[in-house]
Amino acid sequence: MNQNPELSNAHSENRARYILIKGITEDGKRFRPSDWAERLATAVGHCGADRRLRFHPHVRIANIDGEKCVVVNAALEDKEPLLFEFLLRFAKSNQLRIELKDNAIQTPLREVRVG
Repeated sequence: MNQNPELSNAHSENRARYILIKGITEDGKRFRPSDWAERLATAVGHCGADRRLRFHPHVRIANIDGEKCVVVNAALEDKEPLLFEFLLRFAKSNQLRIELKDNAIQTPLREVRVG
């Protein structure tokens, strides 16, 4: 599973409650394509009976300090460890900045019409 001790069990008492995957690479460049966060969030969502895309309840899109981010609730690590690992591997393989947050991040849920 997760080999990063800083992120492992990220939701425990003294650990972060949220993981921000930022749209900025480790070397400070803006990550492309510009809709990367929407693509990542929809990849882990599902389509409802009304043909609307529903984001995963532990994955959100946010604009924080002017940067597009994917916000992952750290509880996802226990609930769906493979999905949690997928998201972290995506960030790592694309050299995206990751921040750990212990405070709530308010972001509205957006739904996307499919088809």
